[in-house]
Amino acid sequence: MPATQTPADMSAHFAAFCAANPTEGRRIFESAIAQSATPAEADDRRLLCEYFCNPEFKRGMHEHVAKLNGL
Repeated sequence: MPATQTPADMSAHFAAFCAANPTEGRRIFESAIAQSATPAEADDRRLLCEYFCNPEFKRGMHEHVAKLNGL
């Protein structure tokens, strides 16, 4: 990672990549899920996969969190 890019920058780039290429993003996540050390880690990666690769899931997650916060 170049010195000028923060982890947040990299995350934003990955999110944009997955939004533009959901099938390829899902393939990357499936590979990571298959390499998970524990079932909990695999579940966390599945959640991230849906968040980044499934716009309806992401929208629903945002709405749910907003409701939890009284918005």
